[in-house]
Amino acid sequence: MFTDKTEQDMEREQSLVDQWVSLTEERNAVLVPAAGSGIPGAPADWTPPAGMEPHIPVLFLDLNGIVKKIF
Repeated sequence: MFTDKTEQDMEREQSLVDQWVSLTEERNAVLVPAAGSGIPGAPADWTPPAGMEPHIPVLFLDLNGIVKKIF
């Protein structure tokens, strides 16, 4: 195990850990969006009127027509 770390090595290691934590938090925010965050699919933080969806629906675009014209 490498124990003789320079100051630069320790700073680089801390930077990598910080980046890893940031990416993990970003991934978690996308996979499980917080209520009321405005991200499609997030749970609502309000009581919707009768007949209205209780969450923000996710919309998908059909890009097949565009892709076929380009290629």
